[in-house]
Amino acid sequence: MPYEVGVAIVLAALLVVFATFAYLLVNARALMALFRRVSDGEIRPGPGRRHSSKRGAAIALVLHFVAWAVAGLTWLFLLADIRATAPDSTPLENSGIVDGETGSRLVRSDR
Repeated sequence: MPYEVGVAIVLAALLVVFATFAYLLVNARALMALFRRVSDGEIRPGPGRRHSSKRGAAIALVLHFVAWAVAGLTWLFLLADIRATAPDSTPLENSGIVDGETGSRLVRSDR
């Protein structure tokens, strides 16, 4: 995957994350209604502005976490791709190829 495509996917996923966060923040009553039960002894919210449905809040919540996962996994994939294509920057002194040394410690060099 080209780097620009990966960055576009991450940005699109983060846009979905922030949009769903704003939706859930504005419709906090519907989100809270997902996780609480109203029994007979509890005080119910009074008549107020009609809030969005529980279904909409549940979809936004799931979409929020799926977008986080997509953004995070794409970012990690990009980091791994950059690491795999980056030139080796190990100093020659530490790479084991100076003064006739080999990369493997099992090979014995006669000096």
